[in-house]
Order: sequence, then structure tokens, then C-alpha cells
Amino acid sequence: MYNLNQKQLAVETYLEIGSLRKTIQCLGYPGSRVTLKQWIDEFNTLGFVKESKRQHHPAICFYRLPGG
Repeated sequence: MYNLNQKQLAVETYLEIGSLRKTIQCLGYPGSRVTLKQWIDEFNTLGFVKESKRQHHPAICFYRLPGG
């Protein structure tokens, strides 16, 4: 099970990258695009997702260290 911070990071990463598949590859989770889409929908329903008006750039993943 994933905590709220992990879900939020995944949604924010998706908004930056613009690809479900690349977001999962970057973070190593969640296990499916369906799950990530559900998280995006949850955050959107709560009003936390604001689509960026910027063009999406090629996926560049910066791994975050625990606690960082």
C-alpha cells in the first residue's frame, strides 16, 4: 500500500512528464497505469490537480533520496 506522500509524488511527476508509462518507469511504482490514473482522478476530484499549461518535456527522472 502506498502512502499519501507517495501518491502525491506520483501525480506531480505525471504532471511534469505527461506520460503514465514514463512516470511509472521513473518512480518504479505503482504497478500499473490503471492505479496511477486512479490516483490522478482522486487528486483531481479533491481539487489538487492543476494541469500545467507548459508543454511536456522528454522524461527526465531525478531520483529522490528517502527523507530528502
